[in-house]
Amino acid sequence: MQKDLFDRFLTKIFGEKSPGEADPSPPPSGKARTDKNSGDLAKTISLNDRPITYTLRRSARRSIGFLVNETGLRVTAPKRSSLYSIENAIRDKQKWILSKLDFYRFNRPVTTSPIDWTNGALLPFLGDKLILHTIEGTIKKTVFIIENGKLLVHRPDDGKPIGPTLKNWLVKQAGTVLAKRLELQAERMNIPFTSFSLSNARTRWGSCTAKRHIRLNWRLVHCDITLIDYVAIHELAHCLEMNHSRRFWEIVARYYPDYKYARKQLHLQSPTLFSLFDKPENQTD
Repeated sequence: MQKDLFDRFLTKIFGEKSPGEADPSPPPSGKARTDKNSGDLAKTISLNDRPITYTLRRSARRSIGFLVNETGLRVTAPKRSSLYSIENAIRDKQKWILSKLDFYRFNRPVTTSPIDWTNGALLPFLGDKLILHTIEGTIKKTVFIIENGKLLVHRPDDGKPIGPTLKNWLVKQAGTVLAKRLELQAERMNIPFTSFSLSNARTRWGSCTAKRHIRLNWRLVHCDITLIDYVAIHELAHCLEMNHSRRFWEIVARYYPDYKYARKQLHLQSPTLFSLFDKPENQTD
């Protein structure tokens, strides 16, 4: 980790023991069209006399999982599950599915644009806002220093935009910070995981596979440590429950009692944080 992170943010990253979340995983359904890019099937099911289109994805998981987000409903099911059993599972969750679909339908985030990264721009970093200040000169390698609420960037005077360089630096910091917070929460919960990597997903804050491989979105580096911890706890809970059942949320609540607040904060901040360096788009993870 760079020396600057051992200044103002040392205690934040390595000291605090708090709670954390990832993108909510909920419901899906369907008729058959194959997505050329992923092999997923587009299907349709009737719920309360409403035709609902959903994406059906087959995987090695043991149970049927649901995800509802801005793009609609996705169902992930074991390879051997019949369509009959999948659709029965969807109908069992139809009240929740329809409420989530309506929520995203009527609460679409306002479209935002990438920031023009010039002097004076505010960069969200670990819950704070750093004032960007660039200094061009004969230096050959870009150096980042956090000092007095500013992010000082000493860089070559080559006329290139700073955005890509700034993003690369943030991703590097995320790799260190998120890995440490995940390790701390795993130790606290006594839940081992197999491996960790960064994600560049556009709608999900984290994910966990049946083999306990956890991925956390690098953009979490913009968020307060408590939100990072919520996502870490959320994904670690999936090591025990690969669903969003009552038992799953009981595990999350045990280590992060105010998880509903964290989920709300992540939802409110997502439109801004997901568009700081990228143009908004209709995203899938």
